[in-house]
Amino acid sequence: WDVEKIARGVLPKVIARQLSDFGIVCIKFLKDDNTKLITCGRENIRFWRIKNGHLPAASVILNEHGRSQTFNCIAFDDSTGQLRVFVGSSKGNVYIVNPKNRALEGVFKIHEEGVNAIEISAGFCATAGEDKFLKLWPLDFESIILEAEHDAPLSSVTFSGNTLQVACGTKSGTIGLVDIASQGYSFLMRSHEDEVIAMSLHTPTMSLVTLAHDSKIRVWSVADFSQICDFDSPDDQALSVATHPSQPLFACGFASGFMRLFDFDKVEVLQEFKHHE
Repeated sequence: WDVEKIARGVLPKVIARQLSDFGIVCIKFLKDDNTKLITCGRENIRFWRIKNGHLPAASVILNEHGRSQTFNCIAFDDSTGQLRVFVGSSKGNVYIVNPKNRALEGVFKIHEEGVNAIEISAGFCATAGEDKFLKLWPLDFESIILEAEHDAPLSSVTFSGNTLQVACGTKSGTIGLVDIASQGYSFLMRSHEDEVIAMSLHTPTMSLVTLAHDSKIRVWSVADFSQICDFDSPDDQALSVATHPSQPLFACGFASGFMRLFDFDKVEVLQEFKHHE
């Protein structure tokens, strides 16, 4: 699509189109060349060229590397003076491709499960895995610089403008931030994965307790919306909640008929009772 004049009210127009044999998972313009594209998907990595309203394509020869996997994400590196393409796959590998001759130059196993996102900046490569790990690597992948495990598979990753921090998002709605120099980690945001069904405000500490159909009980700081702690109850859904008027306690009623008393300062269950069937 040509969208150059869209700000002046001119409708975008199609300048080229082509049908792919397989679904496309990721598509990007080749760095510094707006006439070429690269795509990846099930068992394929392809380069495309915009020409006379069409998009002729040429595939990377993957041989045995392309079988029974999906290529998920694309990143570029030109730190050596020659552009290279890094592609993450569903088997936890990163493939390095030379875009000039479409040759496969390297394959590295970096995650136990799929690489869902990849980003490169200033000699670093950050990868976000289905195995719940954020990892930071040098571009030769000889040794890992840092890694951080999360509570759910990761879905995205990006560097700050100065490459001093790397942020990642998870499939559970968490956003995390890593300081590369100190390797310090902080959560910018957490969320429930399903419908929130009850909540109660603990006024003395200005903390909010929420229950959801994701089997989580979470306690949040109202001041900055950060999560203080959480409790997991996958086999017994929490249905109702009430907070203590002065102490850092709250009680929840569960689908099983149990009532449990929680201390969110010590992050523990203090007592449980069963008064209902």
